[in-house]
Amino acid sequence: GACAALARRVVEENGLSESVSVVSKVASDLEVGEDLPERADLCVFELFDSQLLGESVLPIIRDAHARLLVPGATMVPRGVVVKAALVECCPALVAADLPELR
Repeated sequence: GACAALARRVVEENGLSESVSVVSKVASDLEVGEDLPERADLCVFELFDSQLLGESVLPIIRDAHARLLVPGATMVPRGVVVKAALVECCPALVAADLPELR
């Protein structure tokens, strides 16, 4: 997509084409040995929506750590801060098991 094309241009213009690869693919479809020659030491991702956790970002990041990244890999962005959130919760959700919120 457009984001990957821009990233490739930035990599090329900064002379990093030999050491940085841009892979435009859904993280869950990436495979070490097919899309990546080895586990990566850097992961740059664009997963956040206005709700922060609305796109199942935590399970995607957990999966990337488990399958695609070396221990201690750098994540960009490294962290986020929620300043405020409006919450409405029906009784069924109160009883639901939501591991993403732990």
